[in-house]
Amino acid sequence: WLWHCHRLAPYDYGRYVRTKLKIAPRYLESNPPFALQCPEGAVIGHDNNNDVARHTRDLWSDTYADEPFFLQEQANEQPDDINYGMVQGFDLVGSCERQATFLWQVTQERFGDEEFLEDGVEAYYKFLKLRSTEAGKKQIIVPTYQIDLMWHTHMLSSLAGYDDDCKKITGRTLHHDDSLNDRSEGSTLNRSFDATKQMWKDM
Repeated sequence: WLWHCHRLAPYDYGRYVRTKLKIAPRYLESNPPFALQCPEGAVIGHDNNNDVARHTRDLWSDTYADEPFFLQEQANEQPDDINYGMVQGFDLVGSCERQATFLWQVTQERFGDEEFLEDGVEAYYKFLKLRSTEAGKKQIIVPTYQIDLMWHTHMLSSLAGYDDDCKKITGRTLHHDDSLNDRSEGSTLNRSFDATKQMWKDM
């Protein structure tokens, strides 16, 4: 989940991978994307991948012998430290909390409808094109939940592919910032969403 949320901030994730691991972010992808292991041995999101899952656990044991691979069921108190959860200035724990709310939003029934999702892919492409307009270059653009789901899926499928696609469509990688979550009247997010809707109509 931490890795999932970190990759939803491509700039911050890329900086972390380059400085800490000394490799390009495109070499640290989730492959296959969206796959994860369960304590009982199941691999979710990919078939016939038990050998890779076992190899991953073996590597973990060899590298971190005193640290369990799976999260232990115990209540840990949050450290009284203002830097708790911060990774090179990025609030990773805060992002995880915000993304949990997002997941709740996209579990509505319509998000399982194929036609709705296909419309979302088309709307997401238009959203990227919006960024390449003169108005879009100067304005924070805010997606709908439908578009945001496609945005997340694009990034998490392959950051290298996301980076390449964005540069082809908009000329640069589109930054994803989930720290703007205040939707109250007059907030930056609220005003930016109104501006985005107007630009969408004008495009």
